[in-house]
Amino acid sequence: MEEHPPVIHRSLRLDAVRGVAVVGMIAAHAIYFFHNNTNPFLVSLEGWLNATVFTLFVFVSGFAISRFLDTHAHVGVRKRAILILKRTGLFYIAYVVTAIAATLTAKPIGNLSGALTMLAPPNFTEYLPLFILLSLFIFPLWRVFHVTRRSIVMTIITGGFAYAIGVLLFPLNFGPVLEPVKELFAGGGTALRFPFLFYIPVFLWGLWWDKKESYQRGRVAVAAGIISLAGIIAAVWYYIPVFDPGTRWPPSIPYLTTGIAVAAILMSIVPPVRVLVYAGKHSLWLWVGHLFVLFLYRRFIDLQFGLVAVPILTGSAYGNFMPLSPLAIEERAEVRVHMSADRTWYVRHIRPSDVVDIAVETDPVHASAIAFTIGTTVKKLSANYVKDGILHYEIPVSDFIPGEYPITATVDNVQSNTVTIFVSEPFLVAWTFDWEGWNASDWALRRLEEYRIYDGIRFTHFVNPRMFLPGVLTPARRAILTEYLQKRQMQGDEIALHTHMQFDLVKAAGVTPRTTHPWGLRTAEGYDVPMTQYSPEEFRTILTFARKLLMESGMPLPRGFRAGGWFLNEEFLKILAQEKFAYDSSGRDSPATGPFSTVSWSLPVGAQPYIPQDATILEIPDNGVSTSESTAQELLDRVNKLYPGGILNTPKTFIVASHPQFAENEFPEIPGVLSALAGQSVSNDAGPLLFVTMWDIYKLWTTSFLQ
Repeated sequence: MEEHPPVIHRSLRLDAVRGVAVVGMIAAHAIYFFHNNTNPFLVSLEGWLNATVFTLFVFVSGFAISRFLDTHAHVGVRKRAILILKRTGLFYIAYVVTAIAATLTAKPIGNLSGALTMLAPPNFTEYLPLFILLSLFIFPLWRVFHVTRRSIVMTIITGGFAYAIGVLLFPLNFGPVLEPVKELFAGGGTALRFPFLFYIPVFLWGLWWDKKESYQRGRVAVAAGIISLAGIIAAVWYYIPVFDPGTRWPPSIPYLTTGIAVAAILMSIVPPVRVLVYAGKHSLWLWVGHLFVLFLYRRFIDLQFGLVAVPILTGSAYGNFMPLSPLAIEERAEVRVHMSADRTWYVRHIRPSDVVDIAVETDPVHASAIAFTIGTTVKKLSANYVKDGILHYEIPVSDFIPGEYPITATVDNVQSNTVTIFVSEPFLVAWTFDWEGWNASDWALRRLEEYRIYDGIRFTHFVNPRMFLPGVLTPARRAILTEYLQKRQMQGDEIALHTHMQFDLVKAAGVTPRTTHPWGLRTAEGYDVPMTQYSPEEFRTILTFARKLLMESGMPLPRGFRAGGWFLNEEFLKILAQEKFAYDSSGRDSPATGPFSTVSWSLPVGAQPYIPQDATILEIPDNGVSTSESTAQELLDRVNKLYPGGILNTPKTFIVASHPQFAENEFPEIPGVLSALAGQSVSNDAGPLLFVTMWDIYKLWTTSFLQ
């Protein structure tokens, strides 16, 4: 007679308890995303849910797997493997969908490859790797599960053995390749993981629960409660991470037994209410769906509410971590707490990954109780890493708006010293050099090298390719200047295009030279003829030739342009845009007298980058003008009008031009200005100033500030 497998009816109570778990998890996540920690009740509710809901999920999962074992006890090995792979694949698909959403909506975008391999799961997706592993291990551990669920002794021995292996592996470091794998099974450092070995005991209790009578279940619930209470009492005198009820990453024994006790109570009293049963049956997709909504909210809205309106500071994933080896023993000591920051000044928009690193020195037992007051915001954060016994908390700079933020840490009513940080928009300084098309002295080149001592400054060189024409320089000198510029470009400087209308350059481009309206310098060679004396098409021809000559001489494709004597008009700006130049830096304020009083520009002093009307190119005004017409003090006066000090609510630029060909007259003005500017720089932790190239300004302005 053919033997048929028994029919196992779905447990509505099991679905209802699973429904309670998923509703609790959604509630905990919603509080975290929407609440600003100003309502004590919601803070307490979130903490209680975090301490019980996930353990309840694992417990119920063990109960459900027991039903799965009975349902498929008579199925062949091959078919059993297929069923398990389908189950595992379903979990993995749910994880992948959620992990991709988490990665792409994070600020900044996270590590997608780490997410997909589960080696670096994004925040709030760390739950599913455990269920994927539990499902995958059903096949090799099929017989083990059958044995443990029928014996309380084997459940305790097997679960205790798995937990002990996790405890032993936790403090070990297996190197950059294997450490993420170990973290999936045993946790490690400050990794926010739900490690397989630590949660095996809860899973096995769920398996065993399905097969036992109610009086036996009650004894387990009481025992779990006693273990939790004992951990709380022991924590008053000694700190042993593995017995600390508040330790979640990875979970301590009382943390797990608290969840088991709650699960036991709920499995006994929760009625099979329809809404809970529905939530339990669809818990996986409710989990995926609610995280989708929360991730989108975080990415596009990111507002939090509470009893008090405060600035938003989104911390890392909530929870407590195990700062020491699980078996470490420390006597409870008097609370001490000292705080420091890695620096004082922080600038927005420069490096998306930049963080405020707050270091807290305190007894590890108090790590989970630290409350930070950041400005007017009270925030609980999780430490990102531990170094030399000091807890480090990293807050993305992008989470702050410009302002001054006093920060203190409080533990058990003991307050730390105050650390004040300043968050500002950047003050971007670009010192540029206009190479005028003839030789520059060795003295000028040496001075340029010496200026690198100022904050490792990088320059933008607007190069007139006329100096590469045959006959302008000797081949040897041309090679020296070419090699010098190439070296500077490799060291981080930018090469852009600069043109004066020297007759030989204009003729080489195939255009008839003009001689009208020279401003009175090197007139014989056409250096001082305004570019605007040529027609737009003639300008296009000269521009195309000059760019080609520059590149044929070993220079990179120039993305920026500056006209000789700043003589440029709206028609020429349109041509620059059509020729795929990214920015122009010919704009300036118009002097009242002198040779440049006839330029086409009338920008205000200190003008900032903008998109000119009817042009698709960024104009970065030369708002510091040049060392040819300004003394060091006059330049600093311009700086002070732009940035008188303190925090900037909007970004500012300061652009100066100097000329290597006139170095003897101009370069003496440079060191004093650079020294004064460096005294306000981010690298010296003295202000929001950064030395940048013109291309840096273009990238920042077009991606962050032209919104």
